[in-house]
Amino acid sequence: MSEFSEYCRHLLANSGSNVYQIANHSSLDRTSIQRMIRGERLPSRKFVKDFCSYLRINPIQQEEVLKLYDIEKIGKTEYLKRCYIKDLIERLSFLENDNSDTLSGSEDFSNAFSVTPCVENKIFFTLQKELETNTNPEILLNVPTSYRYVFFVLKKLFSQFSGHADIKHLITLNSNPSNSLHPCQNLEIMSDVLPTIQLLKDIYHPSYLYSNITCDDEKLMVMPYYIITSQNVLIISSDFKSAVLYHSWDIVKEYRDEFYRIFQMAKPFMEYADNPICIMKALEKNYMDFGLPSHTLEFHPCLFFMNVHFNSEKDSFSELPNAAEYIDALQKMYKVVAASTPPLPRKMKNTVSFFSEEGLNMFCQTGKCFGQYKNLKTGFSAIERKSMMQNYFHHKKEGDFTPHILKPEFKLPTYLNIELHDIHTLTIFIIKENFQFSFIQINESSLCNAFYSFFEYLASSDFVYTKKEEDIIFQNAFSSIS
Repeated sequence: MSEFSEYCRHLLANSGSNVYQIANHSSLDRTSIQRMIRGERLPSRKFVKDFCSYLRINPIQQEEVLKLYDIEKIGKTEYLKRCYIKDLIERLSFLENDNSDTLSGSEDFSNAFSVTPCVENKIFFTLQKELETNTNPEILLNVPTSYRYVFFVLKKLFSQFSGHADIKHLITLNSNPSNSLHPCQNLEIMSDVLPTIQLLKDIYHPSYLYSNITCDDEKLMVMPYYIITSQNVLIISSDFKSAVLYHSWDIVKEYRDEFYRIFQMAKPFMEYADNPICIMKALEKNYMDFGLPSHTLEFHPCLFFMNVHFNSEKDSFSELPNAAEYIDALQKMYKVVAASTPPLPRKMKNTVSFFSEEGLNMFCQTGKCFGQYKNLKTGFSAIERKSMMQNYFHHKKEGDFTPHILKPEFKLPTYLNIELHDIHTLTIFIIKENFQFSFIQINESSLCNAFYSFFEYLASSDFVYTKKEEDIIFQNAFSSIS
C-alpha cells in the first residue's frame, strides 16, 4: 500500500465516517473509494479533492494528500524536480540586481562545508595574487558550485576590476540524474551557477563533463578540488578543511596542461550576453534552428502576438544610445519569429504561453509592460492597447498559441522571461532599466527535459486558471482599458 492510500485511509478513519456514508452523501462511488484506500487504483485529482472536501479536512492536510497523490502518480523523482524548478523560478529575484551586496540571495556560502579560516585565507590569497600581478588574470577552477566562498571572493575582487579576465570552471553533471540518489543535482548546480554568471558576466566560463560520481563519492577522494592561476596551484580537500599551496612553476605548468586537456573535452554550460544586438542575433538563431519556442514564461502576455509596431520616435527610445540600431535588430528578429515553424521536434501544435494575471491587468489598465518595451515611460496609449489586445485575441482564436494565466500563488518576477525550445535550449532573460538585457542560454539536455516536463505539468496544474476562468479574466482586462 502506498503512502497516499495509507494517508487517505488514516483521514477516513479519523473523520468518523466510512466508505458507505461517503458514497451515500456525495458524488463519489463506493468502489472507487475502496480501490483508492486499498491502493488498487489511482483516481483523478478531482476525485481526490472531492474526497478531501467531504471529510472537511484542513488545508494543510489537503495539501499533504495532493502532494502524496502527485508522488504516487508521477514518482518521487519527477515530483522533486517539479518542486525544485518552481522554487527556482520564484527565487530568481537574486538575478535582478547584480550590484547587490549578496550572492544568491544570502551569504550563507558555506552550505554543507565547514568554514575553515586557514583554507579560506589561502583561497583569498591565491585569487587576489592573480589580480594584483597579472594584467590579464586567468583563473582555472575545479570546485563545487555549492561552495559559495570562492564566488563570494571573486565577486569582491572583480567588483572594481576593469580589463580582460578569464575564469574557466569545470563542472561535473550527472549523466542520468533521474536514476540517481540526487535527482535534482543538475538543477541545483544550475541554481548555483546562475547568480555567478550574472555577476561575473562574460569573464566567467563554466563548462561541464558528465559523470556518475556523486557528492558523497567526492567526500572519499583525496584533495579532489583545485584552483590554478598563472603562478600558483591550490589543491583542496573534499571537506574544505585543508589545502596545499604550490608556487613551483613546474607544478603549475603540469596542472595547467592537464586542466586544458580535460577542458577541451568539456561543453559550455551557459552562454551569457548583455549586448542587445548580440542577444537579438542569438535569439534569431534559436528561431531559425528550432522554430517557435515550445513554452514561454513571462510577466504579461507575449507582445509578439499583439502585432506590435516598432516606433523609434517613442519617448524612451529616442533617448537611448543606438536606438535605431536596436529597433532595427528587434524588427529583424520579429520577422524571423513570424516566419518560424511550429516547435520542433515534437511538432507541437503551437507555443504554450504562461503569464501572470497581474501582468495582464497592469498592461491593460496602464499600458505599462515589460520585456522589450519595459522602459517606455509613457507606456502604450488606450487606443494602442485595444488594438494590441484585439490582435492578441485574433491569434489566440486562430490557435497560434495556447495561453495559460498563472494564479497569484505562483510568484513570478516582473523582469523575468523564459523561453524553452523543447529539449534543445533554455533561455533566461533578465530585463532591467534603460534596456539593460541579460541573456543566459543553457543547452544541456537533462535541464531542458526537466523544464519541458515542468511546463507540461504546469499547464494542467492548480497554479493556472481554467479555460472558463481565463475567458472571464481576459474579458474583464480588456474592459478595463480606458
